[in-house]
Amino acid sequence: MRVRFWGTRGSIPAPGPQTSLYGGNTSCVEVRANDGSVLIFDCGTGVRDLGVELARSGTPITRVHLLIGHTHWDHIQGFPFFSLVFLPEVELNIFAPSGFQRNLEDAMSGQMQYAYFPVKLRDLRSRVYFTEVGEGFFRLGDALVETRYLNHTAPTIAYRVTDASASIAYVTDHEPFWNAPGPRFLHPGDRQHVEFLKNVDLVIHDAQYTSEEYKSKRGWGHSTIDYATDVAMAAGAKRLALFHHDPTHDDTAIKELENRARARAASLGSEIEIFAAAERHELEIAGQRTVPAPQGTSAFRIERRQNIRVLVLATDAADLVAVRQSLAEESCIVNSTSELASALAIIGHSSPDLVIMVGVPKDEASSSIESLRNACGNPVLPVLFVTDAAEDDEAPAGAAGATDYIARPFSVQMLRCRVRVWSERCQAGSNSIDAVEEPQRSAKEDSKPADVSLDAFLASSSVLGSLSPAELVRLSSSGTQHTYFAGSDIVHQGELSDSVYVVLSGRVRVVQMGQENGVDIVLGEFGAGESFGEIGVLTDLPRSATVFAVDETKCLKILKGELLNSLRNSANLRLALQEILADRLETTDSLVGRCAPDALTGLPSRRAFRDLYKRFASAARRRKTALALLVLDIVQLKHINDEYGYATGDAVLRAVADTLNQLCGETGVVGRYGGDEFAVLFLDPAGEHDPELVSRIRSRLQETATRRSLPNIDCTIGRTSTQTPPDQADELLYEADKDQQLRRLRVLQGR
Repeated sequence: MRVRFWGTRGSIPAPGPQTSLYGGNTSCVEVRANDGSVLIFDCGTGVRDLGVELARSGTPITRVHLLIGHTHWDHIQGFPFFSLVFLPEVELNIFAPSGFQRNLEDAMSGQMQYAYFPVKLRDLRSRVYFTEVGEGFFRLGDALVETRYLNHTAPTIAYRVTDASASIAYVTDHEPFWNAPGPRFLHPGDRQHVEFLKNVDLVIHDAQYTSEEYKSKRGWGHSTIDYATDVAMAAGAKRLALFHHDPTHDDTAIKELENRARARAASLGSEIEIFAAAERHELEIAGQRTVPAPQGTSAFRIERRQNIRVLVLATDAADLVAVRQSLAEESCIVNSTSELASALAIIGHSSPDLVIMVGVPKDEASSSIESLRNACGNPVLPVLFVTDAAEDDEAPAGAAGATDYIARPFSVQMLRCRVRVWSERCQAGSNSIDAVEEPQRSAKEDSKPADVSLDAFLASSSVLGSLSPAELVRLSSSGTQHTYFAGSDIVHQGELSDSVYVVLSGRVRVVQMGQENGVDIVLGEFGAGESFGEIGVLTDLPRSATVFAVDETKCLKILKGELLNSLRNSANLRLALQEILADRLETTDSLVGRCAPDALTGLPSRRAFRDLYKRFASAARRRKTALALLVLDIVQLKHINDEYGYATGDAVLRAVADTLNQLCGETGVVGRYGGDEFAVLFLDPAGEHDPELVSRIRSRLQETATRRSLPNIDCTIGRTSTQTPPDQADELLYEADKDQQLRRLRVLQGR
C-alpha cells in the first residue's frame, strides 16, 4: 500500500512559514490499495490539494472511499472544496460513525447550507453514498477494514486497513482511558486499544499534546506524544506517525517532539521507527506477517438503538446532576437513586442496559456490582464506575468488578460517548470491553425478581418513596396495575383528572396536542419509578396533555382520593411532591428560556421559530400534507426610525405582529425572524393556495396604521410550499426569500 499525507494538523488550520515543514492543513491521508482503490482518511482542508492532484494525475478516478473518524469540523471542513465531488462520473462512498444530534448525512450537509457555502450537498454532481459504521469490519475491494471506538468527546472510530500482508491503522482523535501514558496499561480500554493495533505496519496516531500540556487539557479527547509512543511499542507496531499536530506547535517544536519520542523508544529498547507526519510525505507499506481472519461482526450497524435503559447509583447530588446532564440528549430511560437497596429494587423492574456508579465507596464497589448483576439475572451487565483519579498508574480500588471506569472530574461529553458505545456493544451482543458474550436470557428472567416486592419497588420511586412502610402498603394495595401496549394512550388531554400513575416498567411520553395549529409538543418522558398526573389531581383541572406508552408499559393507578389521604397524613410525601414539581418547573423554565418570545412583539423569536419549524415539518411529513411559509420584510423601517423616532418604529413592529397574528394565527404560527423580518408557517397549504392572502395582509396593515396613527406600513412578501419539508428551516426560508426578491423586482419593473 502507498500512503501520502495531505493534512496533518489538528483542531484548526495553521498555515504560515513557521509550519511549512510539517504543514498547516487539517487531517487528510490518502491510501492507495494494491488493487488501485483510493481510500481517504478524514476530509480536513488537506483534501483540497489531494483533489487537485487526483484531477491532474491523468488516470480517471471514478470511485473514492472516504473514511471519516468523526464529524468534528476540522475533519470534514475540506469536503466542499474536494474537486471530485463536482464530477458526475465519480462515485463517493463516505463512512463514519453517527454523531450527536445529527446523522452522518446531516452533519456533512450542515456545513453546506447557503448561510455558509454557495453550493448545497444535493447540488453536487457526483454520486454520494453515506454509510454509518460502528465497531466491526467490512471490505473495500480486496482490503479488509476493521473499526474500533476511540475515547473522544464525540463518537469516533479508528480504522485498521489490511491489504495483502500489509496493514495501516488510522487513530485520531483519542485520549488515554486512564491517567498513565504507559508502558503499562491497566485500564481495559487502553489494553483493547493496544490489541486493536497489534503488529500493525504503520500506525498514524493522535499525538497532539506534550505530557505537560495534557495536564490542563484532560477531557479534550487527545493523546500525548508519550502515550502514542508507548501504545505503538506495546502493540509491536513497525512504524509510528505522530499526527494531529497542535496548531500552536511550529516546525521547531514538532521536530523536538519527534526527537523526544524517538529517545523514549530507544530508552525502552524498542526498534520502532517514529516520525512526525508531514504534508506531501509519501511512503510504501509492505508487511511480512500472516493476516488473521477478522473477528467480531459487521461494522455496518443496524439502526442505533433507542430507549437505552440506564440505572445511576450516585451518592452525591452534584454527581447525579452531571450524569443526567451527559444523558439529557441521548435516548435514555434514566432511573437514579443514592442507595444500593433502592437500586436493587429498581433494577428488577427496569432491567437496565447499563449501570453507572458514582461516589460509591471503593471498598463496597465490587460487592455492590455483584449484587446488582445478581438482582437482574445478568452476570455481564455493563457497569461504568466513576471514581477519583489515582496519583500513580494503578487501577482504582473497586474497579475490579466494573466493566469500565472513568476518572472524576469527568468530561460530560466523554461520559456520554461511553454510554453510546456500551449501548451499541449491548446491541451487538458484546457486553464487556473484553468481548465477553452475553448469555441469552428468557423473558421470564427479564421480569422482576420474585424477591423484590411491589412495596420495595415503590419505596424507591420518586414520590412514594417518602411514605412510611405502613402507608406505602396501604396505598399500593389500594391501587390497580394496568399494562399498556406500545403506542396506546394512558390518559387523554382534556379529560378529568381522577388518578395518578406510577410507572412500574417501560416508558411513557407526555405530549401536548396542538389545538389551533395541529402541532404536537413533546413535554417529557418518564420511566420506571417515576409518576405523572399529580398536577391534575391537585388542581382538580382537566388533563393538560396526553400520555402514551412508548414501549409496553406497566403502571400502578392510584385514585385521587387515596393519594389526597396520603398527602394529608404524610408531611414527607408533601415535601417529596413539592421537590418533584419544583424540578419539573425548573425544566419548564429552561424550555421557556430557550423558546422565550420576542420581548417587543410577543412573537416567537428566531430560535423558538426554528424549534417550531422542526415540529411543523415533522407533523407535515407524518400527515403527508404540505408545509407553507411566508416571509415578510417591513419596507423602509430604518427611514421610519430616522424620521419619526424609534418609539414609532417599535409601534410599527407591534402593528405588523398583531396584524399577522389576527390573519394567520389560527391556522399557522407567526414569528419575528429578524429586526424587520417576520415569518409565518402553515401546516397545510392554505397560505400558499389563497391568492388573496397577500392583498389582505397589505390592506389590513394600512387599516392598522391608520387606526393607530402610524406612518404608512408596507411589506415585501415572499412565499413557498413543499410536500417534503427539509429538516431545517434555512432551506425553505431561502426559497421564500428568492420569491420575495422576484416579487420586489417585478414591482420595480412596473409589472
